Amino acid sequence: MTESRADIEAAIREILKELFTDRDFAELSSDADLTETGQLESVDTIEFVLEVERRFNVRIPDEDLERLTTIASVADYIVAQRIGA
Repeated sequence: MTESRADIEAAIREILKELFTDRDFAELSSDADLTETGQLESVDTIEFVLEVERRFNVRIPDEDLERLTTIASVADYIVAQRIGA
């Protein structure tokens, strides 16, 4: 069974919640920039990306990182990777 985009987004929120227990992502809009809102710093971003790669079994090349700034953009990226886009 494949995960829906909503399931993927929920899993991304769960990753954020697990990694960064001192922050609240529940009310964060899917389109809010994670770094501009102060939710993630550069070191946090690396840890987050590594966990996303592990959980979803995807590889995110460095050149794609700058466009993965929101929960929605990460979910869209994973969906695209899974369908081979």
